Amino acid sequence: MKRGILVLMGFLITLTLSVYSQKASRVEEYLNESKESKEISVSKDEIKSKKTPGVGFSIEGKKGVNQEFLSDEFVKSVISDKSLGAKLGEDGDLEFEPAGEAVDFGESLKDDSEYTDEEIAYWANVSDQYYKFKDFDEYENFYYYYDKDAMEKNKKDDKKQTSLNDKISGIRYYFAKVLNSFFPSQITYAISSDYQDALNYYYGSSSSQRENSYNNSSGTSKIKYDVAKAAGANSGVLQEALNYFNSNSGKFGNKRFMAVLEYSKHSARSRFYIINLRTGEVNAAYHVAHGSGSDRDNDGYATYFSNVPNSKASSLGVYKTGEIYRGKYGRSLRLHGLSSTNSNVYKRAIVIHPSPYVKEGNVKPGRSWGCMAFDYKVSGDVINMLRDGALIYAKYTR
Repeated sequence: MKRGILVLMGFLITLTLSVYSQKASRVEEYLNESKESKEISVSKDEIKSKKTPGVGFSIEGKKGVNQEFLSDEFVKSVISDKSLGAKLGEDGDLEFEPAGEAVDFGESLKDDSEYTDEEIAYWANVSDQYYKFKDFDEYENFYYYYDKDAMEKNKKDDKKQTSLNDKISGIRYYFAKVLNSFFPSQITYAISSDYQDALNYYYGSSSSQRENSYNNSSGTSKIKYDVAKAAGANSGVLQEALNYFNSNSGKFGNKRFMAVLEYSKHSARSRFYIINLRTGEVNAAYHVAHGSGSDRDNDGYATYFSNVPNSKASSLGVYKTGEIYRGKYGRSLRLHGLSSTNSNVYKRAIVIHPSPYVKEGNVKPGRSWGCMAFDYKVSGDVINMLRDGALIYAKYTR
């Protein structure tokens, strides 16, 4: 009798563990899913029981994010700009008139959908070899833009003023920190200069080349470059994004770096700008892919933006970065949408990830499924700088 009871208890324990294992694997699959095509049915209770480091997961895409902070003023600013010819759909979709400007570029890379799973797995392993976790301080004097000629045209040899400027900058930042303890954060960051100069030019196509490239941040002479000007960034959008951060900095955990994505530019151009919040200057400019649903004729211009699942489109709006994880494409960074036009990006698994179909050069990238895909050689730097709740301001303007 006792033996029978023990056998029955053992069977029930085994059955319970089996069911739990199946649930855990389904949750794991959901968390690591990076495309929209595969539907996975997971209950809210199963999701809540899954432990994720440092965050409280929720299937609604509100993980660790207060979505009462919806930036509808962002949407109003887009709609009110009559020069864009924007149309707002019933689902919150935004459509713009084509730019109509021809862009010269070298080659065109194939889309995400044209790669096999085996090819993506191969490139994910390659991208992992380029990724190295770095602290924010290691990026204080890190500046990047692929076009050396453009950078040389915007060079300034500042031998005499470097030491004095560094002292002034240090004093300004010290007072900013003190003021921040007494006044709203916008006072702190308004002290930063408005794109005076990019401090250093930092260039390289691989990890080893970057380590050996010119980056004189401690000597008496610094070569300064205006990265924003070299990359042709829209200074109005950059300032608008900085103002937005200044007014809402308490909502973002990363106070060192933020980014601006200028979706109106052709994809063969650098249009993703990382701003050093201590200086207010653009540190780096990168190429980034947009969704195939946003560029239906594959001409390199994104004109249609959607918040709807399975649209394969990019989304405009204010983003907040989430956690770093290892997904299908390699080391990636989750995103949360804070605007009514991108509130579903977490559910849609729209993330920042490395890819073989984006290249730092005069090349038209392939199209993603809505993700912000980067050249796998530089994606690690993007992820490192923008981790821990950074602001990404994705705007369409002309």
